[in-house]
Amino acid sequence: MKKELTKEERRGEEAFATWTKLTSNIADIRKKTIENAKLFTEIYDNQWEKDILGDEEATWVAFLAQPEVFYTRAEINRFMVLHRRFSVEWGFVLEDLLDIPITKLENIAKYCETSNQVQHYLDLARTLSSADWRDEMSKLQGKPSQTDCDHKGMLKRYEICGKCGQKHPVE
Repeated sequence: MKKELTKEERRGEEAFATWTKLTSNIADIRKKTIENAKLFTEIYDNQWEKDILGDEEATWVAFLAQPEVFYTRAEINRFMVLHRRFSVEWGFVLEDLLDIPITKLENIAKYCETSNQVQHYLDLARTLSSADWRDEMSKLQGKPSQTDCDHKGMLKRYEICGKCGQKHPVE
């Protein structure tokens, strides 16, 4: 005979089932984003936007303006850079990098040069906290880490406007 769950147990079961579904959906989105990065790169490289729009004068920007494209121009550019650097240039399989936040991948793509260096930073990206990651990126760029910097004369103060929400420097 099956035991009747308490209210708290049912709540826990429902929460875990919802969490499992959510993480699965996020993984699916990331996989599709990688696939889309490859497709956008292929369309761009072959200038297929002209064929897709049926206009020999069509531009890449006109193609990106199509509602079906969904992503912003900046997002597509970021996806294409990641695809080119990791897959084409360094020979990594992007699907193997799904566990790394996209911002860390962007840092690696921007600041690393060799595939050995990339592999080192991919390993760090999987294990470091956000603060430790920022320190590593500072070191990679030849800048002092948060703990090494004395911040003397480098701090700026800002106020946020209560009306428009804009940040303004305080003199």
